[in-house]
Amino acid sequence: AAADAAGASSFSPNLLGSRIFSPALQAEVFETQISAANFPYLADHDIDGSLLFPMAAFLELAVSAAAAAAAAAHSGDAAKYLTNISIESPLVVPEKSPVAVQIVIDGAHLRIFSHETSLSKSPHWALHLTASLTSSAAPRETKISPREELRTHAGSGTLIDPSDFYARLNKLGIHFGKSF
Repeated sequence: AAADAAGASSFSPNLLGSRIFSPALQAEVFETQISAANFPYLADHDIDGSLLFPMAAFLELAVSAAAAAAAAAHSGDAAKYLTNISIESPLVVPEKSPVAVQIVIDGAHLRIFSHETSLSKSPHWALHLTASLTSSAAPRETKISPREELRTHAGSGTLIDPSDFYARLNKLGIHFGKSF
């Protein structure tokens, strides 16, 4: 995923939050507060009774932070691409208080952590995502078109009625509102 060179977020202008400056930090650190009140669409991402932070939002945070760090470096070859993305744990968004999310870029490594803001003075940080940053896009391994690749992964290519699909998800405890 390529980061926007200007560092602007197309998903939400406030999702990335702000950069944390400190002489004690060697890494680039961004912090934001995530809650259903701040981002109402999260209320539409209910998995088994919990509001889960969507994977797409994790990727948006990572791409936006990489772009902002590249722009701050004033270097054309600064790391702008994510590779080796690994989701380590889900982020459950609390119903009442926001959760603090930090995006840490240390050299070619990016990590996303969180902790509940209502906790004690020494919070427990949870690791949610790790990724590597590179300055060039990885070469495509195949020469097939995206449409042909989708057909390969889709199996028979039988169309599914969206209302049937969402009804099956509901039976599994996955409830998506209008935002999804």
